[in-house]
Amino acid sequence: SEAVTLWESVVGPQIAKNAVAKKVENGMLYVEVSHSIWKTEIFHRKSQLLERLNQALARTSPGAPVVKEIFLVDPIRFRQES
Repeated sequence: SEAVTLWESVVGPQIAKNAVAKKVENGMLYVEVSHSIWKTEIFHRKSQLLERLNQALARTSPGAPVVKEIFLVDPIRFRQES
């Protein structure tokens, strides 16, 4: 999905290094987060990140589905569920 591709440009390299967008499913972006500190940081910025991500999607892929939620997962848990 385009949202996965745009993730790093939206959140910046420091966050992207610790929080990797993996997939979009039913309007939910799954992000694998390396540490609980980064989970907390992203959780508090979730609204801002969703807004920026959807603005970027609208510019690069008009008509692309809107990302409605960011779901933060641990790397091990994500691999088990995928």
